[in-house]
Amino acid sequence: MWLPVIGDGLAANLGIGALGAGTWGISTATSGAIRQLLDTSIPTLPSGLWAYRVDQQRTLVGSAMSDCGRVLDWCRNELAMPFDIDATDTATLFSGPPSEGTPLVIPFFSGERGTKWRGSSRAMFANVGASTTWKDMLLGAMEGVALSFLRIADQMREAGGEPERIVLSGGMTGAIPGWLHLLSDALAMPIDHVAVSRSTMRGAAVMALEQAAPGMPVAEVPVLNRVEPVLAHQDYYRERLERFEKLADLA
Repeated sequence: MWLPVIGDGLAANLGIGALGAGTWGISTATSGAIRQLLDTSIPTLPSGLWAYRVDQQRTLVGSAMSDCGRVLDWCRNELAMPFDIDATDTATLFSGPPSEGTPLVIPFFSGERGTKWRGSSRAMFANVGASTTWKDMLLGAMEGVALSFLRIADQMREAGGEPERIVLSGGMTGAIPGWLHLLSDALAMPIDHVAVSRSTMRGAAVMALEQAAPGMPVAEVPVLNRVEPVLAHQDYYRERLERFEKLADLA
């Protein structure tokens, strides 16, 4: 049997277990993305999303950001932290209650892909004062990544409705798993951080299995950690997103 190559976005989704229309697959590597396999028509595609046909029944819908893990790398290299970020208690830093004093960060270090596709945009930091610490800057930067996902998620809901499940993988989250608290709160959804080291390789095998043995069940992807949102934090992230959008228009 001969099988053609498939796109890495599709392979990544299949590899982490985002197999059906009810599941969003989130990637958190150097760049980031949210993708969903839909088996229904899409009358109108929001301007910040892309879509491509997988087969006669399914379409992959999603959007991406250039700066996800790259934001963490910038913080690690440029914020002059007293010790390596991997050794900090990020679980406590990221799981605490949100604070209006946290810097508002537009993390477009490499320009903006989704949702407005402005390659000339650059990062911006607001609400920074003399008392702002490197931990505050780190928290603000990672909140900015969560807000970047939230603006994509809002358009994903327009295209495919509310997801039943969110699965996530990627090296950045592996480095600081506590960051999932920010993302879960921003999206107001539970997130399953799954254990897949080479998601695209596994996804290609899943696609091949579909063709070679239709109806054969696919092994479940093991979940490393499930994070539940604090719904009381949702108003904070919605207010931050409004400010994010206004500031991003200046970036």
